[in-house]
Amino acid sequence: MIAAGESKTCTVTNDDIGAKLTVVKHVVNNNGGTKTAADFTITINGVTAIGGNTFAGSAAGTTRTLSTVGAYSVTEVAVLGYHLASASADCSGTIALGEQKTCVLTNDDNAPS
Repeated sequence: MIAAGESKTCTVTNDDIGAKLTVVKHVVNNNGGTKTAADFTITINGVTAIGGNTFAGSAAGTTRTLSTVGAYSVTEVAVLGYHLASASADCSGTIALGEQKTCVLTNDDNAPS
């Protein structure tokens, strides 16, 4: 309650909610390959990820909170004997504050020649 002649100050502070990007790495070993998700190096490009933009792949997924938002893409270093079989739609595009996206990268070992 505010009495006559009294003044009070109210301060409201808003904090932005960082975007989150999860990268899941699947590896298919149906032609004699032995690599695991951790053998692949993943990079988030175009935005800044807390904890680093480059990391080892993970079948369970690696989640990064982004300190900047906007256009991004997810890439990986090629591994001999494997090809990128698919990348989900959320492996590139635009991400905004508060958004959560999941990129799934799937690699398959090459068939013997």
